[in-house]
Amino acid sequence: SLTATIGSITETGSIVAGTLTGSAVGAAAFTGTNQIATLGNFTANTFTVNNAANLTIAGTLTAPNIAIRAPGSQIVLSDGATIVTGGTVRPAGPIQPALEPVNGGPGAYLQGANFVQIGSSSVVGSGGGPATLQIATSGNMQFDPPLGLIGNGTWLILNLPRGTARGDVFVSALDILYATPGSANLFGTIAGIAGGPAAAAGFILPAINT
Repeated sequence: SLTATIGSITETGSIVAGTLTGSAVGAAAFTGTNQIATLGNFTANTFTVNNAANLTIAGTLTAPNIAIRAPGSQIVLSDGATIVTGGTVRPAGPIQPALEPVNGGPGAYLQGANFVQIGSSSVVGSGGGPATLQIATSGNMQFDPPLGLIGNGTWLILNLPRGTARGDVFVSALDILYATPGSANLFGTIAGIAGGPAAAAGFILPAINT
């Protein structure tokens, strides 16, 4: 448990821990060669973790900008976990790269080999505003059926170079980019719309599946 009541937390070496929790008035940046098994409750101005092991998000992460990178490992968003972050209401038209969290836009960015969401997990906007969650994997994404990811004020962005995305999501806006043989087979709602009309309400490339 690491707490900075004044200033920031900066780590460029290595943390090997079962569970990491804490808070920082400023930024919390864990950018070394880390092996953290579980993230519990953590609050910061910005929150960054680089990890070289499978990682479970089990508590509440609160920061306007969140970046969790475990490109060679699996990220699990567990039942009851909550991400409180910044975001943008998705503008009409093609996606604007500057608004994506991976490019520094407000919100949370999760990068892993695979992503699994278990039970009911939530994404909410800081101060009641919009939230943006971007997930990128080299493999597959699985959202819990039927409880799923709850983010009624959340813009969800999924990047699937070769894998598949399955399960239930309940979000305000959805962008999916995949390449064949990748695919997306999601259920739930987009802006309260269900079924085939929900697929049409999303921005899914190269093609939607009703």
